[in-house]
Amino acid sequence: MSRKIVLGVALLGTLSLSQPIASWAVQISLQANKDATIFENAFQSGDNGATNSNGAGPGMFAGSNSNQSPRRGLLSFDLSSIPTGSTITSAQVQLTVGQIAGSGGSGTGGDQITRTIDLFKLNTDWGQGTTGSTSTSIGGTGQGFPGNPGDATWTDNKLGQSQWTTPGALGNTTGVASASAQIQGGLAVGGAQNQTFSWGSTPQLVADVQSWLNTPSINFGWLVKNVDEVDNPATPSINEGFQTFRAFYTKEGEALGLGTGPRLLLDYTPTPVPAPAAVWLFGSGLAAIVGLARRNVNRKV
Repeated sequence: MSRKIVLGVALLGTLSLSQPIASWAVQISLQANKDATIFENAFQSGDNGATNSNGAGPGMFAGSNSNQSPRRGLLSFDLSSIPTGSTITSAQVQLTVGQIAGSGGSGTGGDQITRTIDLFKLNTDWGQGTTGSTSTSIGGTGQGFPGNPGDATWTDNKLGQSQWTTPGALGNTTGVASASAQIQGGLAVGGAQNQTFSWGSTPQLVADVQSWLNTPSINFGWLVKNVDEVDNPATPSINEGFQTFRAFYTKEGEALGLGTGPRLLLDYTPTPVPAPAAVWLFGSGLAAIVGLARRNVNRKV
């Protein structure tokens, strides 16, 4: 009877060792690996400000200035720390407001209207560059800086090398927002300055991240776009597109100690990991030894 028990235990152990190790849920917070702003700066009237960039300044802008000239953000995250084959179950983007249009960075006043800011999945690579790297505050960076070769600008995804399909990069997205957030106005107590806002987990946001994890070569991040970039011709008295931007701290702004830079908060489940080959072989060998021992006993009987 004891030999049968030993045999049964050995075989059961071998069977269990051959099964995958159970997966578990993991939470992770990632910092942006690239963030930048592109500037329209009267591009439609031929102004060369459309070649301005801000790839290393402390703020990333989304919305219009007092000239109703749109600014749009570019944002991406490196997912290489997540095991290949994992399943993304939740994804949130967090940005912290560092400046509001019309405030001049003074800490008072500014646009009082709540603005909707969307994230659009990009399908084209872009250059971050070093423009704005000497700036120590968001104030004074809202016009951008002359772009260098390879920088992302309103017209070029990489200045002097390749252009966006449509100026402003929206034509290089899926065309449908993956997530939206309402960013309130005002810099008084209870206003948006230095508050962190979340683009909550949506099925599309999760799908964006999953696609980048599955195929890292298409990870170009998101376009950050304010819905109220220009006036709506149907409501000329409202002036929706006047000074609407929100500027968010970048990773460079965080490095300067100004505020928290972009974050991507993920929940994921790793792929079940098979038992190591050595353990597998040990279990198989043990079963074989027990089998031989049993046959030897039977022969003696």
